[in-house]
Amino acid sequence: HVLVLLAFALGVLLLPLSLALIKRYQHGHYAMAAQHTRLLAGPREFYLLGFKLLGLLLLYIAVFVGLAAISVSLKSMALFVLLALGFYLGLALLLGAFFSARLQNLVWNRTRSEDLRFDSDLSARALAWLSLKNWLFTLLTLGLYRPFAAINTARLRLEAMRLRVQGELDGWVAEQSLQQPDAAGEAAGDFFGIDMGL
Repeated sequence: HVLVLLAFALGVLLLPLSLALIKRYQHGHYAMAAQHTRLLAGPREFYLLGFKLLGLLLLYIAVFVGLAAISVSLKSMALFVLLALGFYLGLALLLGAFFSARLQNLVWNRTRSEDLRFDSDLSARALAWLSLKNWLFTLLTLGLYRPFAAINTARLRLEAMRLRVQGELDGWVAEQSLQQPDAAGEAAGDFFGIDMGL
């Protein structure tokens, strides 16, 4: 049992580091013309986000335990069941929205190239409210609202983002097209079997 607990604790401790490495790989491979992005956030920022989430989780659990103790003292099983349901929904809505919003803001605010910079100011409150609305409509429509819920969530995430550019996009594309050989010329060479050795 001790080894299982140690393995679980080690896994939890390595979660922020693995998330940092995944996001570094993802955000280090975006490209537009000659611009290639990199993620400037290191593991420290991901661990800080994890500690904030853990603090909120502990506070949330403490509030629930206090309310559950009150319901037990009142000998109200219905109140306890209602509290347990509210605990689960609140956990998914509030803490899920907090983590998603903070993670998006962290990775996109620290992703940049030489002339590109992203800004994200996604609000956890707005994301939680939208998630609650999406859940209710999905429940009321027996799942038919799910595609609209996904679109609404993606729209909220995208509307929270901005792209700042130094220079002209047309110049980047023109410069990139000058560096790459013409595809029509390559296709003609392939068709006639001509290899110039360039």
